[in-house]
Amino acid sequence: MSTIQEGTFRSLFSDTGDGVTTTYSINGAAAGGALYLNGLLQEEYSDYTTSNSVDGKGNPVVDFTFNVAPDNGSKISIYGQPGWVSDSAEFGNLTPLA
Repeated sequence: MSTIQEGTFRSLFSDTGDGVTTTYSINGAAAGGALYLNGLLQEEYSDYTTSNSVDGKGNPVVDFTFNVAPDNGSKISIYGQPGWVSDSAEFGNLTPLA
């Protein structure tokens, strides 16, 4: 069974590329997300990879690592869900798909 989540997908991060940095970390983010470079949606594994961990306080952390550092001045935006996926107070209703 698949589910959809309502109303929690929002901007988590925005920065400008420097031509060197490849990894951008999002503290307090649930796994996954949508990564945009200069307004274009990037494809996971082809353009970037993600890794999930937990910080010293037990909060989720997602690292987004580009395969090639974004050019200096390029716009990086990441959209996703804050907090843990199991936190029903944060994520609202989960609705099964038919």
